Amino acid sequence: MKSLITPKPNFFKQKEGSFKLSNETTISNLIAFPQEFFAQYLKQHYSITIQEAKESDIEFRYNEELVAEGYHILVETGKIRILYGKNEGLIHGIQSLIQLIESKDGEVTIPCCEVKDAPKFAWRGMMLDVARHMYTIDEIKKIIDMLAICKINKLHLHITDDQGWRMEIKKYPKLTSVGSVRKQTLIGHRRDVPHTFDGKEYGGFYTQEELKAIVKYAQYLGIEIIPEIDMPGHMQAAISAYPEFGCSDEKLGVWTIWGISDNILNLKDKTLTFLEDVLLEVMDVFDSEYIHIGGDEVPKKFWEQSQEIQDKMKEVGVETEN
Repeated sequence: MKSLITPKPNFFKQKEGSFKLSNETTISNLIAFPQEFFAQYLKQHYSITIQEAKESDIEFRYNEELVAEGYHILVETGKIRILYGKNEGLIHGIQSLIQLIESKDGEVTIPCCEVKDAPKFAWRGMMLDVARHMYTIDEIKKIIDMLAICKINKLHLHITDDQGWRMEIKKYPKLTSVGSVRKQTLIGHRRDVPHTFDGKEYGGFYTQEELKAIVKYAQYLGIEIIPEIDMPGHMQAAISAYPEFGCSDEKLGVWTIWGISDNILNLKDKTLTFLEDVLLEVMDVFDSEYIHIGGDEVPKKFWEQSQEIQDKMKEVGVETEN
């Protein structure tokens, strides 16, 4: 048998025999996560209710020699031990143990084996764009579940863009009451002309409480969520809600096509205060080390045309809009 663990571990060796899982199986510290996660998985998928015991069949041990996300599994016929560096390593070890489970003829077993693993890269992530197309909270949780199975540890949540603002900001309620709703959506590519639209209003947003719940859910599975609040470009949805932060006198709506809007933020003091206010609320919801603020894909047309921007550039001592 070859290892079915995802991703392929650094070391896997199968041995003779197997460990049988049953209602008599015991585990240490059942109320702790991720032990609780393992117990719930067995109950949901195999109708097995394992018990807690101090001297248990399945035990977990901290090992200071292992790196933070590293783990070492030893499966014998009567004992399973998982050694781990930090809690993230234990979570990965539990995921690998689950992937080793076999069910045949009414018996649920784990083959005797030894597994050693630690990630090669500290940052293993994917991006989910909910600004263009929203996902429900349950759908995001399902994606987080899949990331955890693959031992991905970063989820980059792209929550604002020209086509929609998806996070509740309490100090600026129009960001969601106005900026989260576009009148319709482009069908196909922006280069497909003439443009065709679906004619359907599209919108929605996440409350701060919903996002806090998602952050907590991801934490349980060893995943850090990094929010993206792109600036100073990709801001047409925000400018449609608060035109005073934009560079044009044109009345804008949330963008209904794809690509990059020319409408970007101005550099007035009140606009910078707006960004600071937004980021303070973002930091209150997300506990990530970083917030992604983009800074790329910013058409400079309006800055080039604005005497106010040109004066600001001289004031701060920069020669180009970039």
